[in-house]
Formats: sequence, C-alpha cells, structure tokens
Amino acid sequence: MFQQANGGNTIGGCISEAYCAYFDCCQGNLCNKPNPSPVLTCYQCSNLNESSSCDVQQLSSCSSPAMQCGVSAIQTIQNSLNQTQYIRSCVNPAICNVSMSINTGELSAVSHTECCQSNLCNSNSTEVITPSPNTLQCHSATSNVDQVVQCAGIEDRCFTLGISGLGLVQGCASQSACDNVQMIADYFGFTTISNISCCQGSFCNNATNNSVRSESCNVSVSLNYGYGSTAWISQCCSSDLCNAENVSVASDPNGLVCCAGLNGLCQRLVMCTGIQDHCFISDTGLSAYSGCASQSVCDNPVTAAASLQISLSQQTHCCQGNVCNKPNVTLSCYVCQSSPSWDVCENTTTSCDSENSACGVFVNVNSSGLGVTNSETERSCVTLDRCNTTESTNYGLASSIWTSHCCDTDLCNTETVVSNTSGVINGLLCCATTDGTCQNAVQCTGVEDNCFTSDDGQNVYRGCTSQSVCNDPPHSLTARSWPFMSNSRCCQGNLCNRPDTLTCNNCYATSWTTCESHAEVCPQGDMYCVSSAYSYVTLAEWFSPLLSY
Repeated sequence: MFQQANGGNTIGGCISEAYCAYFDCCQGNLCNKPNPSPVLTCYQCSNLNESSSCDVQQLSSCSSPAMQCGVSAIQTIQNSLNQTQYIRSCVNPAICNVSMSINTGELSAVSHTECCQSNLCNSNSTEVITPSPNTLQCHSATSNVDQVVQCAGIEDRCFTLGISGLGLVQGCASQSACDNVQMIADYFGFTTISNISCCQGSFCNNATNNSVRSESCNVSVSLNYGYGSTAWISQCCSSDLCNAENVSVASDPNGLVCCAGLNGLCQRLVMCTGIQDHCFISDTGLSAYSGCASQSVCDNPVTAAASLQISLSQQTHCCQGNVCNKPNVTLSCYVCQSSPSWDVCENTTTSCDSENSACGVFVNVNSSGLGVTNSETERSCVTLDRCNTTESTNYGLASSIWTSHCCDTDLCNTETVVSNTSGVINGLLCCATTDGTCQNAVQCTGVEDNCFTSDDGQNVYRGCTSQSVCNDPPHSLTARSWPFMSNSRCCQGNLCNRPDTLTCNNCYATSWTTCESHAEVCPQGDMYCVSSAYSYVTLAEWFSPLLSY
C-alpha cells in the first residue's frame, strides 16, 4: 500500500513494489491509514446457515475505540425452526471471546463470539457447540403459563425477565447471558420492561409457595397495559408449613374498559379483570404505560412495580370510569359487526381514527322480491355525515334500508335501533332493472326521492334511492352491503333514470278503469308515448233504429 502528498491532496491505495521508490509504501492491511484512526475497521457481513458464503469484502469502521473486530455464530431453535446466523462485525468487548446461552422452553439461543484487535482481523469463522442437558431445572413461564425447562450446556442460572408483549418470561440462562441481557433483547427485537433476575439452584425462580419478607405479605396487585397482564397475589402465615393453601388470580372481566399502550397514546382498549378497578397512566421517561390497575398499584406504584417486575413511575395517575385515562380527543366506541340481531351482537371496543367521528348504532333490513327479509345489526365508529340518517334503495329485485343513530361520548353506543321501514308510496316512479333497460319500473317509497343508475362493469342497475345515498355513494352505508352502489348516478323526476329510448305505460282494455298498465321500452329513439281511445259501431247497430219504423 502507498501514500503520497500531491499539493493539497493526499492519495493512497494499493501499489506494486516497483513504484515504491516514488511513494511512501508499507505492507499490511490498512497500513496506510493517515494518522492511524483510534477506531478499528472490520469486515462486516451476515449470513444464515452457511458461514463460508458470508461476504468478507464489506468494511465497517467501528463506532467506538473500545470496539473490537469479531466473528459470531448464533444458533436459534424455536418450535421446528433451527437456524444458525454467522456474523462478522464490530463487537462490544463485553461479549468478546464469550459464549452465551438462554432457554425459555419455547425459544433457545446459543452464541459464541471471538474477537481480535487489529484492522480486518476478523476473516476467520466460528461455530457453536450444541449443548447437552445438565442437572439444572428452572421454571419456564411465558404469559403466566408455568412450565419446567431442562437446562443445558453452560446454562447455570434460572432467570425471570419482563418483556413487552409477553409479560413475565422465565427459563435457563448462562451467567454471561444474565450479564448481557439487553444485547440479547436487542438481537431478538424485544423490549424489556424490568431488570433480569438470575439465581442459582433448581426452580429458584419459583414465584409461589416460598418464604417472603413481611412487606410482601398479604399483597394483591394487578395490572394490564394491553401488551401484557401481570398480577401478584400473596397470603402469609407465621407457623411451620402453614403455606399449603393455594392462591389464584381473578381473570373475569369486571366491566371497566381502559386505554392501553406503551407510548402515551390510546393504542388499544382493554377489558379490565378481577381487582383492576382503575385506569392508569405512568410515564417513566422511557415509556408511558397506560391500562388497567388495581387500587394497590395506584396507592404505591413503586412497591407494586417491584412485585410485578415492571417499571412504573412514582407519578402514576389513576382514575375511575371507562377510558378515563384517554390522552387524546378521539372517541372510544363499542364494535359489533354483521350480527343478525342485537341479542347476539358481541361487543368489543376500539378507538376511532378520526376526530370527525362519532359512535354509531346501525340496522340494515334487506328484502328480496321473493318476500325473503333479513336484518343486520352493527356498532362502530362512524363519520358524522353518516349519523342519524336513513338510507333506502330499491332496484325492483331487492330493497335495502339502513337506519343509523349516533352519540358523541365514550362507549355510548349501547342502545338498539329499529329500522325505519316506511312502505308509503311517495309518487316517484323509477326504472328498476339490472340489464341496463327500463322494461320495468318501481314505485318509490318513504325517503326514496331519487332515481339512480349504477354500472359495476357487469350489470347496470336502476331503481329508487334516497338523497342520503346520493350525497356520497362510495361512502354510503348502502355501499357496504351493495358495493355496486358506489358508482351511482342520481336524478330526480319520474323515470329520469331511463336509457335514451322511452319507456311507456302499455295496456289494452275496453275501459280505462280496467286498463292495467305495465312498462314497455320503445324499440326506437324517435317514438313517443301516447294515450288513445277507439270506438266503433256495427252496421246492425246503426240500422236497428231505422228498422223500427
């Protein structure tokens, strides 16, 4: 390699020995670094299951002088998935020349890292050795389901750790894993919500039936932040072997609903259970938890946090009442979709996306020309323009009536709504077909004050509809059940939705009172609708007066 100053520029690169008489040359990887950098330059690559295919030509400058060049192998086993990732990179010296191992029963990971301290020295490879079982056994709890896991290899500790979305996680770990748990969490994309607790001895991470300090006696704390629920229930006694009684955590919903999340927003709504009788918000500076909490959490959040192994601020704010901890102005509403009746409408909860929303209750009644009628009930968030309205549509073969009612406070949409099925004929007459013609017409009823035409690419629908549909067809309630209504064109006036040819009333009878009309499309565009009367007298009837003389 060489380096030479040329005026204001310094150039460097690779060179043959023949030119070294004219340049400053050296031998060795990156030996021509100007004013040797305090940080190393290392090979960087990552590859699954085959170390030899890891591209060693990528270079990376380490972010800190303390970092070393390293090569790592990480074997992960989860259910039927077994894979090994090979990595070359800059490495934190805390895990240099260290093996780590952790096992939760559902997920196990073993890693080994080798380091060196010169530029581009990490071109070698390393492997992990599949561990054999040892004599240690630990509780393996994920989402509060207690199991037992057999430790293996260098796993000489039992651990307990709070992880966002999983709650308390327990299992086996090596001392090196206990020392570097944050690096492990970062690798798997987990967010820790408590410090890891590691101990020695089989089942030492047991959370039940043990001896406790007096301040942990007769405690009942419970909390749910939407991505995990945790509770600690303890009952104490003071005589030998008196702690044989079982304790349990109540899990039945108690009717309270709270905003829940990790970022101070109402990311979701949760149904509180058991003793969780308050909604809470706790901003630790790193996370802003919200959700359901028991009175004991509100009274002393720091002590409760220690029992629950979760980070809570001393300034934890609690309140009582559905979604009283909501930090923004959007509504929270009950949701129930596509139920045949209110009796089977099973409510869940949601936060509305828009500030221009209300909580809505809807009922839709569909009727076919064959006399079959079915209804559909719904609760959800709804935009204000769809509130307190009736939408009615009829294209001859079927009719649909949507009735909505709205309210503007959290979880207010608990009532039931009866469909406004007014069948009173209002005098408007519209073409009503699905074949693009006007061979049939329908008499509009109730709020149906427009005729419509809608082409969905396969059929051309015509019929009666209400102004509430015509105002915004794509976002109408009717378009939910009949998507073809999204393309509707509306007009007002009898048969205004007819095609270019006329449609006329057609009947033949001996008197107007017996003339039962039906609609008929004229075969040509230059024809007119006509009403006519024709009378005639036979010769016998004409001569009969004369013959009487």
